[in-house]
Amino acid sequence: MLTVDIKKMPSFNIGFDRGIQKGIQEGIENGVKKVAIGMLKLNLDIEIIQKSTGLSFEEIERLKKSLKN
Repeated sequence: MLTVDIKKMPSFNIGFDRGIQKGIQEGIENGVKKVAIGMLKLNLDIEIIQKSTGLSFEEIERLKKSLKN
C-alpha cells in the first residue's frame, strides 16, 4: 500500500499557509469592526472612528445601519 505524507507536498504547505493567513486577516477585520461598533454605541463621532480603526466612512455607515436593525 502506498502512503503519502501530504504535509511534505509543497502545494499542501502553500495552501495551508494561505488559509492560515486568510483566517488571521479575517479575524483582524472582524475585531476592528467590533471595536467600531462599540464606538458607535458610545455615540462617538464617525471621524474619530475612522481615524481609530482605519475603516472607511461607508463601512462605518453600514455598521451603523446594522445596529438599527
